[in-house]
Amino acid sequence: MYYINALILITLLLGGCASTPHTATKPESTADPGKTTESIAATEIAEYRRAITLLNDNQTAQARDILNAMSTKHPELAGPWANLALIDIKSQKYDSAEANAKKAVSLDSNMSQAYSLLGYIAKEKGDFNKAVGYYQQAISADNNYTNAYYNLALIYDVYLQDIPNALKYYSKYLDLNTHEDKETESVVNDLKELLKRGTL
Repeated sequence: MYYINALILITLLLGGCASTPHTATKPESTADPGKTTESIAATEIAEYRRAITLLNDNQTAQARDILNAMSTKHPELAGPWANLALIDIKSQKYDSAEANAKKAVSLDSNMSQAYSLLGYIAKEKGDFNKAVGYYQQAISADNNYTNAYYNLALIYDVYLQDIPNALKYYSKYLDLNTHEDKETESVVNDLKELLKRGTL
C-alpha cells in the first residue's frame, strides 16, 4: 500500500530546531492525510499540502479553512484532524485541540504525532501522568520518534522528579537524534553526577 510521502513538520509551535533542556519540543503534525493516493484526487493532495505550508507559515485561518473542508469531505482521514488540533494548540484552545487529536487517533491508532499532541495538551493542562501515557503511546506507534522520547524525559525530569526514568528517555532521545544536542548531553551528565552523589 503506497502512502503519500510525508514531511514531518518540526518547527511549528515553539520555534527553533534544536531542543533545549526544560523546553518541550514542538508538537508535530504530518503532511500525510492518512489515505492512499488511489483514493484522493491529486488536486486534493495538493490542497492539503498547501494547508500544511500555510500552517507552517502561521497562516492558521487559511489553513483551518482548507483542513475543515477536507475533514468534511473525507471525515475518515486522520491527518486533517491532527492538523486542526495543532492549530487549536497554537491558539491555546486545548479542549478543542484535544477533541481533534482524539479524533485523529481514533481514525489512525498509529499516528504518533497525534499522540504527541495529546501529550503536549495534557502537560499544558497540568496532567503530567496522562502526558506520560500519551507520549508512551506515541513511542509505541513509532519507536524512533525522538520528540516523544525528549518530551517524556522532560516530564519525568521537571514535573515528576523521576530522575532514573528521565535519564532513560533522555538517553534514548540522544541515541536516536540525528543532530548534536550538547545542552541535553550536559543535562544528562549533570543528572548522572547527582545520582552518583545521592543528592537527588
